[in-house]
Amino acid sequence: MQRSIILVGLTVFAMGQTILFALLGPVAREIGLAEWQVGAIISASAIVFVLISPLWGTLADRWGRKNTIVSGLASYALTTLLFAWLLNQGMSGAIAGMAAFSALVGARLLYAVGSAGIQPAAVAMMADLTSRSDRSAGVALVGAAFGIGTVIGPGVAYAFVGFGLLVPLLVAAGAAMLLAVLAGIFVADPKRPADEDGSTASAKPDIRLLAPLLALAFGSFVAISALQQTMAFYIQDFTGSDAEETTRLAGNAFVILALAMLIIQGGVVQKLKPRPAIMMVVGFPLALAGIAVMAWAPTYWLIIVGFGIMGAGFGLVQPGINALVSLTVSAEAQGNAAGFVQAAMAGGFVIGPISGTLIYALSPKAPMLLAITCCAICFIVFLWTQKTRPDMGDAAA
Repeated sequence: MQRSIILVGLTVFAMGQTILFALLGPVAREIGLAEWQVGAIISASAIVFVLISPLWGTLADRWGRKNTIVSGLASYALTTLLFAWLLNQGMSGAIAGMAAFSALVGARLLYAVGSAGIQPAAVAMMADLTSRSDRSAGVALVGAAFGIGTVIGPGVAYAFVGFGLLVPLLVAAGAAMLLAVLAGIFVADPKRPADEDGSTASAKPDIRLLAPLLALAFGSFVAISALQQTMAFYIQDFTGSDAEETTRLAGNAFVILALAMLIIQGGVVQKLKPRPAIMMVVGFPLALAGIAVMAWAPTYWLIIVGFGIMGAGFGLVQPGINALVSLTVSAEAQGNAAGFVQAAMAGGFVIGPISGTLIYALSPKAPMLLAITCCAICFIVFLWTQKTRPDMGDAAA
């Protein structure tokens, strides 16, 4: 039951993020914000994630996984309510221009400070509960929970947007607070097992050993975040839809993306339990192929197909990186290491949204070309790392 509550909490957290991605673009245009301002709102919070995630990871090791997750979910609920209220103020004309932009940035900064510990604590808890040989499958459950949330998110947006553009965000906030209460009542921190193989890894992660993996986390999230923040604009311009219809069409695309990731992480990886290196070797080419299909698709439905292929690729890459990092450090440093991974991913979210929205003004396809470049570089870096450190891919063997 404890594991289920944590995974559902992650699902709700991811659901809210996908709802935001689907809504923010068209709502921001209603307020009168430019595309680059939308990217800056997301990037600003990502900067805080970069700075504070390692601290939250350390707290997850010292303060406990449970406390970190409960406080994070509660903070997410409250800051989402604040963000929705500010969007409503902007749509009503109570605030506008730089005042609206500054207020939304401030709300996202508060969100980042309070909720940055959720994912590192959850990854650390899954590491506590799994053996080294099952680590890939264990941390993939975290990704699967996020995938479920990403699927549910657009569905919630679709179901509730008719009651008001911001109602889906209110639903996400309420669900997060409920899960925070349930986790506070029913979840307990697991005992932390010693490494099965008697590993003498340091209790503090060696950043030099983690650096290549952190670079992969950073590069892959530059790619995916640049696309997440611009594809609603692309779909709206490609189809000529209004704000409400764009929310539905973009929601469909994100549902397919999440379903593909969910099938891979919650099904294929759980059944086959592939080595992390195999996940990376297959994942990056799949992601590249999917983005290429999206970039040159002549119809909306082929764009959807591209989303699915890309989702399968990133569905392998993300748990592959997390598993390799987890296997590189000791049981006592899982939270700290997961915090560094989240910091690297957040660093990608600093660069991806702002760069994607800036270059979108040059060409609607430019963010997709940026994503292709990032994935190709990441794949080359991984292959080079495998050549210089062949033991990395055998960590779970």
